[in-house]
Amino acid sequence: MPLFNLARLEQDPQRMIKIRHGILRDRHWSHVAAHKNVLFAFFRAANTIPPEDLSGVVADHAAQLDLFPPAPFVELPCDLTGVYEESADCPGKTAVATDLDHRCRETFIWQKDPWELTKEGDDRTLSAGVDYQLAYWLGRRYGFIAEDAPETCLQWRGAPPQN
Repeated sequence: MPLFNLARLEQDPQRMIKIRHGILRDRHWSHVAAHKNVLFAFFRAANTIPPEDLSGVVADHAAQLDLFPPAPFVELPCDLTGVYEESADCPGKTAVATDLDHRCRETFIWQKDPWELTKEGDDRTLSAGVDYQLAYWLGRRYGFIAEDAPETCLQWRGAPPQN
């Protein structure tokens, strides 16, 4: 998040290019591009410098956000064996990042391991399941996600209150 803010708020053109390309694109994104992390993808896409085109990245990650499961999250046991191929290099992990609707549930989804193959779970643990909101509103702010209810979202209804 600090890197996103640094990239979007930098005023000096040379530093902005260094931050957006040298750090955000070349250093950070190269490590997380395959994680299916909508928040990181939208941070990256919001800080492109034309003519760079990340429309494919935005579309892929907006589709991932659509898969976000409904709240609340009960941390049930999870076994993705047979759903995702197991990694040859890391036993017990998937070969590719799992889609959002398949991820083993626990607390804040963006900070969890997207390669988790199995999890014991604890049905006494409940998470709010609202961690999609930051990615959603970031996507709305930058036009990556279309208005889902035109002319109703955040629109004033009725007469203003009288003092």
